[in-house]
Amino acid sequence: MVVRRNPLPRSLRRAAARGAGPRTKPPNPRLVAAFEAGLYGRNDFGPGTAGRRAADAVTYQRRRRRHPDEPARAAVGHVAPEDRTATWSVIYVDSPPRVLYEAEIARRDARRVARHLGLIAQLVEARSPERAREVARRVRRVRTWRPITIVGPPEIAGEYRFLNNPDAIVALAEQLRAEDAEVVVAYGRSARRRGPST
Repeated sequence: MVVRRNPLPRSLRRAAARGAGPRTKPPNPRLVAAFEAGLYGRNDFGPGTAGRRAADAVTYQRRRRRHPDEPARAAVGHVAPEDRTATWSVIYVDSPPRVLYEAEIARRDARRVARHLGLIAQLVEARSPERAREVARRVRRVRTWRPITIVGPPEIAGEYRFLNNPDAIVALAEQLRAEDAEVVVAYGRSARRRGPST
């Protein structure tokens, strides 16, 4: 086995292997210069070390210089949270009560869609009238939620309110169950494609 010698001088090698310290502290300028000169690679030192922090700082600045007009996160390859999307197999919406299939939503809305579908599952699977009434009460509170934004496909893009009528939800869920039981509450994970939204 060939052991690759680190070309860094011993003092710099020790400095690079130390903990990086608080994030507010700038990287060691000598380590930055050594990385820019090619004396060591980004993976020569583990995460949390001063050597890795200096390498990451140089990499970040290079990417920023290549994309000076973009916001910092976009310049280094991060998609802004408001631009991230997730596709859900079914979403129950109001006005009129219906189900949207394969809807793309902003990631920030994904948790609310999951909560809504969770309530629908509890309502549809309630084993007693008391449980059904309790879940129906919670479903009606959904009317206070802010609308959800569907970003695609274009034919269904727009703002929608979550369906909060328990009777309409049960009717739609039964209709879906008759068509395909696996899609009643799929939590956005179903890969099956459906027909156009009704």
